Amino acid sequence: MLLLAYVGVLSHVALDLLNPYGIRLFAPLDWRWLYGDTLFIIDPWLWVIFGGGIWLARRRAVPAPALAALTLAAVYVFSMWMNARFARAIVLDEWRRTRGGEPLNLMVGPVPVTPFRRQVVVDNGVAYETGTFTWFPAQISFDPAVVPKNDTDPRVARARAAPHIRGFLVWARFPFWTFEAVPDGTRVSVGDMRFVGRGSPFIQSVVIPETGHPGRGSESYR
Repeated sequence: MLLLAYVGVLSHVALDLLNPYGIRLFAPLDWRWLYGDTLFIIDPWLWVIFGGGIWLARRRAVPAPALAALTLAAVYVFSMWMNARFARAIVLDEWRRTRGGEPLNLMVGPVPVTPFRRQVVVDNGVAYETGTFTWFPAQISFDPAVVPKNDTDPRVARARAAPHIRGFLVWARFPFWTFEAVPDGTRVSVGDMRFVGRGSPFIQSVVIPETGHPGRGSESYR
């Protein structure tokens, strides 16, 4: 039972290390986030492999199908890891060739269901450029629109003081800021380019009162 507990905990950490969400593997000695960008957070093919192996093993009352599923899963994970490494290298080389420099940050991450297509997010310093990488043939297509980071806006500095915003920024990898006028002032929202369009909890907001407006001298954290 103790051995199974160790296997469960360590395999959970290992699989989390492979996704784009990231983990702090060496905390509390080192608080840096590590990202595998190899498997999607819920990989359906691993579920199929493991589920099929367990079902056949129980149906036949022999361990061989489960062991075969474990082997197949290891081969799949390794192939996806190679997929991620080569795709990242191709995108990085293309960026250097067309932009003439290094990106500030880069992700070539997995997408649901499709192993041969990957999400591209590039931090060029002031904005994010997004796109898609596909195999067969290997090609990169960048979206025409860029997403400004807006992180130098004075309202962002005020928004960062909100506890829930600070907590979100600890985890955010590609944070970007947007502004919306509301009756109380300005709603400042921060999202992460990894999860655009997925709503809460991947977007956090705070209302910043208008400076100097009567009765609005303190921030409204909500």
